[in-house]
Amino acid sequence: MTLHYMLGALRYEFRMQVRRPTVWITFIVITILLFLQFNQGLDRLNVVIPDALAHYPLLSVIAEWTFSMNTYLPLCIGALLADRLPRDRRTKVDELFTTMPATLNARLFGKYLGSMLATLIPMLLVYFGVIGYILYLTHNMLVIPLALETFAVIVLPGVLFVSAFSMACPAIMWVPLYQFLFICYWFWNTLWFHKELFNLGRTILSPVGLYIAFGFYGIEPLHTQGPHGNPGIHATPVLAGASILLLVGIALLVMFVLERFLKWRQARL
Repeated sequence: MTLHYMLGALRYEFRMQVRRPTVWITFIVITILLFLQFNQGLDRLNVVIPDALAHYPLLSVIAEWTFSMNTYLPLCIGALLADRLPRDRRTKVDELFTTMPATLNARLFGKYLGSMLATLIPMLLVYFGVIGYILYLTHNMLVIPLALETFAVIVLPGVLFVSAFSMACPAIMWVPLYQFLFICYWFWNTLWFHKELFNLGRTILSPVGLYIAFGFYGIEPLHTQGPHGNPGIHATPVLAGASILLLVGIALLVMFVLERFLKWRQARL
């Protein structure tokens, strides 16, 4: 895979995806609904965060916010990336790309990373909106590097996992069907706070990062109260690391299989 061509595809995909109004509208609507549903608006947020900062370490509060956001907002990323490859086929752009010197591998991984990073931008703005509020309350500049760390550790493995499946699955199924199934899967996956129901949310395969957040950052005390409660898992740093490796490894495997499938389909045309 030529790095030069992959970076070129990444830049192209990023610019195109970040300019799509649908990306921004989706995140705005979902974020507003989540704040209204779980926090009863900003007034509730003004109570919860200062109270958490008064009783728990700064890193735990930041990790808790990171995990809470990651429980829901990747839903937008998975749904928005689902039409990426079908859109190229529909507009015949993929036929044009095959005439270029870049390999399919370079184009595919550039498309994957570029569209994923662009779709992460609205999520980052939501994330750093609350991080900015924490910084305002604490006057501690450590908030910024800690926020970057928890975002990279808790959020990125699951986003890589979700993005890979959202690129690959629509190659073999109708996009609206995949989006519907993905949304159903995500709501089932976020039932981690219901111990009596089996779901992937309480396994190391959880893209919401339950084992990562609990194993590395020990946010269990923040879940002993409230509507979600403690999920009743025994998370350790070893299991947290295993969760990261598993999510990233499966994402790479899915992209490898997708590349082979696209080469096979291209050879049959």
